[in-house]
Amino acid sequence: MKILHRYLLKEVIVASLGATATLTLIALLFESLKKLADMLVNNDISTATIIYALLLLIPSALTLTIPCGLLTGVVIVFGRMCHSLEITAIRSAGLGLIPFIAPVILLSLRSVFFVCIIMPFSPPWA
Repeated sequence: MKILHRYLLKEVIVASLGATATLTLIALLFESLKKLADMLVNNDISTATIIYALLLLIPSALTLTIPCGLLTGVVIVFGRMCHSLEITAIRSAGLGLIPFIAPVILLSLRSVFFVCIIMPFSPPWA
C-alpha cells in the first residue's frame, strides 16, 4: 500500500504543480501585465521594477491558484486512472476507496493550511 500511496501522491503533486504554475502565470498575465506594460511605456519605469512588481503579486495569486491547481491535478490524475482502469484494479484487489484516497485528502488539507497561512500576509506585500 505504501507503493500505491507514493505513486498516487507523485502523480497528483506533479499534475498539481503544473496546473498551479500555469494558472498563476495566466492570473498574473491577465490581471496585471496590461497595467504594468502601460506604466512601462508611458512613465519609463525600468524593467527591473516591473519584474519586482510581478514577484510581489505572486503570493496573492497563489492564494487563488493553489486550490484550483490542486483540484485540476486531482481531476486529471483520477480521470487518467479511471480511463486506464487502474481504479478498477485497485478496487478488485480489495482496497477500499477511503484508504486509497487518504494521501490525497492529507495533501489537500496541507495545501489548505498553507493557503490559510499565506492569505493574511499576501495582500500587504502586494
